Amino acid sequence: MKTKEVGSRRSQKERSDESRQRIVSAASRCIAERGYQGTSMSSIAKMAGMSVGAIQHQFADKAAVLFAVVEAGLMARAAAFSATPVVANSLEERVGEFIRRMWHEGYGGPEYGTAIEILIAMRKDPEFMNRSNDYFAHVFEFIDRLWMGIFWDLDVSRDQHLGALRLTFNTLNGMALQQLISSLEHESIESNLTQLIQSTTGLLSVNP
Repeated sequence: MKTKEVGSRRSQKERSDESRQRIVSAASRCIAERGYQGTSMSSIAKMAGMSVGAIQHQFADKAAVLFAVVEAGLMARAAAFSATPVVANSLEERVGEFIRRMWHEGYGGPEYGTAIEILIAMRKDPEFMNRSNDYFAHVFEFIDRLWMGIFWDLDVSRDQHLGALRLTFNTLNGMALQQLISSLEHESIESNLTQLIQSTTGLLSVNP
């Protein structure tokens, strides 16, 4: 009897996790297709094939759903990146593989663009932004560990690592924002990535 109860609780959690993912995916699609202004709890519910009440059972309000979309657009991409190690040998090749994968597997994708759109729309909501800033700090710590795992052998200072890391992610964020506003041409993307790779490699090559 006890075993049956444990199995039942586990299946209930699985159903709950599946419902949350379904809601987050529907909200992300709504924003991508209709924009923030055109996305409401009812439109998310319709896209997910659920009732508004079922969504509220998982998320307190629209802001909670949107924050979950931001989470999915950030941490899921970083986790997917970390699952496949960087295998290049030379410094420039390692930097190039890291930056290009970060763009093509994360920053340049639709999930991250949706996260940016939400953050811009919710920027005047202090509670949402405080929570987002805390989460961004958590993601940056994760990326920092990932970065040091790739470039641990370089004979450079911690400040140089942080400077190169900030340059990389500030540039990728800027490219993602520009792509959201007006789609970047393939040639522009490649030019920006090449320049970023060269600059980041230079920062990691010079001893202070």
